Amino acid sequence: MFQHTTVYPAEETQELLTAVYKSLIESVLTFNITSWFTLTSVKDKSKLSRIINQASKITGKTQNQLSVLHTQAVKRKANLITQDPPTPCTSLSNFCHQAADIKSPYPRKTSTKTHSYPLP
Repeated sequence: MFQHTTVYPAEETQELLTAVYKSLIESVLTFNITSWFTLTSVKDKSKLSRIINQASKITGKTQNQLSVLHTQAVKRKANLITQDPPTPCTSLSNFCHQAADIKSPYPRKTSTKTHSYPLP
């Protein structure tokens, strides 16, 4: 059988490989990186860095290191938190904090029994 193969220029191949790396490998590597990166051992970080270095060699472009990806994710998460508009839950939690300061009209029941004689 005859198979038609298309030869792509080197630049297009490099861009294609980089897109595949970013969509498949980097997305898996950076999933929830803000929570697990600080708890990961140096040995595990070096193994993950080897994957990134191999991808750099394959794609022909230097890829961001794991620490850079972590910093970017933290900054992105911080921006999302600071730009989040107040929600009904926020006002409800403020109400609950204010309500906790209000004294109850009913006295608390104590578990100790009252004695008719003084205790030593």
